[in-house]
Amino acid sequence: MKAIVLRPFVDKKEGVTRKPGDTFIVSKERYKKLNSTFKLVEEVAEETKPTAAKSTVKKRGAKK
Repeated sequence: MKAIVLRPFVDKKEGVTRKPGDTFIVSKERYKKLNSTFKLVEEVAEETKPTAAKSTVKKRGAKK
């Protein structure tokens, strides 16, 4: 899952400092652990890409 940082913190597991607005991939267990004391991160809704729908309408003069 994707998470966005709300409050700055040092991510000891990854060895980086997370700043507000940063996004990163995190497991659900890690997400719960990060928010156990303070709400440090928030889940980001995954964006879905729209798929192009194939047309089922036959075009004029189209050969089979």
